Amino acid sequence: MVIVQKDFDLSGPLPANAVPLLVVRGALPIESVQDRMLKRDLYERLGVPAYWIVDPTEPFLLALRLVGGRYEAEYEGGAVFRPEWPFPVSLTLADLAT
Repeated sequence: MVIVQKDFDLSGPLPANAVPLLVVRGALPIESVQDRMLKRDLYERLGVPAYWIVDPTEPFLLALRLVGGRYEAEYEGGAVFRPEWPFPVSLTLADLAT
């Protein structure tokens, strides 16, 4: 199921059956640090359990996991990312570089 912004109220919280398990965002070079923090705070408030931010220009990935209502970094780096949760996957970040 793909959920887009128009599917939910940004003031949150999302209904339990509408909360995506994972949000993956590409980091935009024109995006300010403030914009990134606002989005992170929004997903945190909405209760999105996993939030990954990918910067293919580096390459770099920050994987966050919701723990006690706050995001904690689970992975931060630019090599190979092999999480077991929320989905088992293997990403070679250099392959994402543009």
